[in-house]
Amino acid sequence: MNVRILGAAIVFAMIGGPAHAADFTYSDWQQASEEWKRGYAFAVMSFQTQVARSDRPEDVRAINGFRECVNNKMTDAAFVQVMDNYLIRHPEAVTQPIMSVALNGLVEVCLPYLRKKPK
Repeated sequence: MNVRILGAAIVFAMIGGPAHAADFTYSDWQQASEEWKRGYAFAVMSFQTQVARSDRPEDVRAINGFRECVNNKMTDAAFVQVMDNYLIRHPEAVTQPIMSVALNGLVEVCLPYLRKKPK
């Protein structure tokens, strides 16, 4: 993905599109194009692997765990599939914002990395 498209996808996912990212619903997700979904997924993965909540050891471990998980096996297209599969396994999640679905799906997939003990 070239840098301009990448930047546009991140901005688009965070501030606009079919709905604002925080208000994005299951219905919006179902109607979104594959490209939009991939941009949204990429933005969520990028944020979770690059922005720590604090310098506390547990937050640093979490960001390192997400980073290792995503770098080892996750593309934006694969993460869209993770989100879709999460919705299938958790039908009650259709009432939650898609951001919650994305974060919960990422935690499920990355749990082995998040549980690793620090070296």
